[in-house]
Amino acid sequence: MSTAKTAWIASCSALILASLIVGIMTRQGFTDYTTDVEALEQLPYLASTYSVTRIDDDNAFFGSDFRNVENALEEADVVIAGTFTGNRVYSYQAFLSTVRVDKVYKGGGRVSEGSDIGVFEPMSIVSFDSVAVLPQGAYASGLPPMRQEAKYVLLLDEMGGLDGGSPGELPQFRFYAEQDSGLSVLSRVCLESEINPFVGNDPSKTYGESLGIDIFAADEDSLADYLDICRRLVASANSMSQARQ
Repeated sequence: MSTAKTAWIASCSALILASLIVGIMTRQGFTDYTTDVEALEQLPYLASTYSVTRIDDDNAFFGSDFRNVENALEEADVVIAGTFTGNRVYSYQAFLSTVRVDKVYKGGGRVSEGSDIGVFEPMSIVSFDSVAVLPQGAYASGLPPMRQEAKYVLLLDEMGGLDGGSPGELPQFRFYAEQDSGLSVLSRVCLESEINPFVGNDPSKTYGESLGIDIFAADEDSLADYLDICRRLVASANSMSQARQ
């Protein structure tokens, strides 16, 4: 074998080895946050806010009604009332969270009451100037992570055939219309009688602090609008369930 060819093979081998080392180090860096809860909770949570003004602007621009809960309930694959168990693991660019199904409004062929399902919460661990948790998709309009033992009405779409490392190989779902920021607030609403909001345009919170918040609202008008959506969606889900019986 020629000296040039030997050097070329050695160079390629070194590059491959370096790539593997970088990949392993990167994976380990993310994995550390899945096992070190205290470190994860200290990361900044780059929250946006729910803004009634922005939703009104989107409605006017797109000629749509992003508060139409009946349409959302009709289009979602599955609608349930569920309780977040507190079991959450970091998968690829999202947290896979276990939800106990308390009531099925729609999609009884896919889920059953009393069972557990895996729901992808669209939050990524990212590194810009520093490491932080970035909400995306359905969480891009003011939704924080689900609170442990909090009860929600969830509008979900089924994710068939994805291997996300679901605890116990649970059926996996993502939030309805998670790519549409205008509709995303309809994907998850609280059933709690007392919702703990953050009101203001500068939600500078850590991930740990965000775990005790139910909605990041830009102002009092936006909070009132969100609470109205919660009431209407829950009422419509109950009506839909009764009509299907």
